[in-house]
Amino acid sequence: MKRTADILLTLLLAALAPALLTGCDEGDNDTPADQLLEQIVTFTGNEGPNAGFEYQAIDDSPLIRLTVMGNLNEEEVNPGTRLLMRYRLPAGTQPDAGREVSLTGLQRILTDTVTTVSEQPVQEPLYLLTIQRSGEYLNVQSQMASTSHRSLEVTATPLPGSDGLTDLYISPRYGENGADAYLTTTWASLWIGPVWRDNASSGVRVHIANSNNIYRTEFIFKK
Repeated sequence: MKRTADILLTLLLAALAPALLTGCDEGDNDTPADQLLEQIVTFTGNEGPNAGFEYQAIDDSPLIRLTVMGNLNEEEVNPGTRLLMRYRLPAGTQPDAGREVSLTGLQRILTDTVTTVSEQPVQEPLYLLTIQRSGEYLNVQSQMASTSHRSLEVTATPLPGSDGLTDLYISPRYGENGADAYLTTTWASLWIGPVWRDNASSGVRVHIANSNNIYRTEFIFKK
């Protein structure tokens, strides 16, 4: 995880330099501070001297497109890659479509694409912090063991249940002895498009063996 974050830092060094120079004037107490924001975004590719990104904040909210000064090496980071992006906006402004923002951080996150299974999978405990739907993605923040072989998998039942909901199962996976490593805050973005687009389904019911709260193990997202 550290290596991929370092790669992105190197690739965007030119973009980060002006970003670090952006902000309020410390000598002027009347100047409002910039907003420091964080979103899981999709890299859409380089656009001339800038790199493009897009995201939906939550559920079916409007698609927001952002640009930052500088390019990513598309051989290292393919368009379509999901990333955790931290950036600044002038105080009181909104992230309008096409706005150029001042980048302060960019890193890879765990990703997976939903697959269909014939029977309920064995689920490992996950210390869940937050989960939300962003268009056809489920964005998950959790505490996971810090190992390079970790992943977060999402699977689905073949057909919706009697209530019209399709059951999804999210579970961490580790290599041998990987689960014994210390825990670290981890972001993941799981693509559920093949299930979400199914006209026979009215939404999804997500099952997580939540070790943070044993009474919050199911999460429903309806269309």
